[in-house]
Amino acid sequence: MKLLFKLLAILVFLCSLQGCSALPSANSVLYESTDNANVDLLEFEYADFRHKKEKNGDDSGIGRISFTTHKIGENIRITWRNNNTGELESKTISLEKGMPFNRHDSRLRLTFNNSNQPEVYVLYRDVRAPVYFTFLGSSYSQLGIRQIYPEIKTISIKNTKK
Repeated sequence: MKLLFKLLAILVFLCSLQGCSALPSANSVLYESTDNANVDLLEFEYADFRHKKEKNGDDSGIGRISFTTHKIGENIRITWRNNNTGELESKTISLEKGMPFNRHDSRLRLTFNNSNQPEVYVLYRDVRAPVYFTFLGSSYSQLGIRQIYPEIKTISIKNTKK
């Protein structure tokens, strides 16, 4: 009988360890203003994170956003200024299509293209991906990349470490 209780206690302990390791991990978001100097990001919202450029005499936008959250958002809401025209634009970008099945441990990368329009990429764990590569000026390892806005497409990457 004591043996049965010991085995049951060990089983409960091992199941609790499995439960802890199965807890969802975080996802992260990155934006760098150096990607396109013709755009000033003024407002950004994702999940429980909101950032708005305060008017403090400085006319530039948000320089960098880098954070990690356990909450997974359905949308990214942004407002930006096109510095070529002075025009303000806003957009809500849905993340429902194009995201990997497991959104946890994913990284969202917001950037602006040469037409000063937003692009969103998701970087996700992929053991088949190159061991080392650079994307938009940042180094990564064993991640797949998929553009999810304005269109859904997989980005081909090559190992850049020699």
